[in-house]
Amino acid sequence: RLFRAKTGSCEQVYTCGSSLAFAIFSPDCHNVLTVAHDGMAGVYQTESGVCQQTLKCGGPVSQACFSADNSTLLIAASTAQTYSTSSWKCTQLGAEGVLHASFSPSGEKVLVSLKASAEMY
Repeated sequence: RLFRAKTGSCEQVYTCGSSLAFAIFSPDCHNVLTVAHDGMAGVYQTESGVCQQTLKCGGPVSQACFSADNSTLLIAASTAQTYSTSSWKCTQLGAEGVLHASFSPSGEKVLVSLKASAEMY
């Protein structure tokens, strides 16, 4: 749910999957990503609540973030996946058993944390 911070009023409700795990804003605040416990994710226009894209992430999601320029979405589930926000084309990064993933400040690289190591893509 999107609430107005000063008044506490609910402005929008976003739903995706069976049970919501978390939701985040894109850096420009034009989109909201919702992630469900069943591995489903939805990208919504913040103000209208219209679902732009539904993504099946291949398992429970531990981490998700947008690149600083909003061009790429990174999702860490059983593997790390990047999605172009213009085409929603998915690129699987090679690591299995991902614990955490993050963009470099430039957005050009992705660091993936595994149980015994970290890999950079």
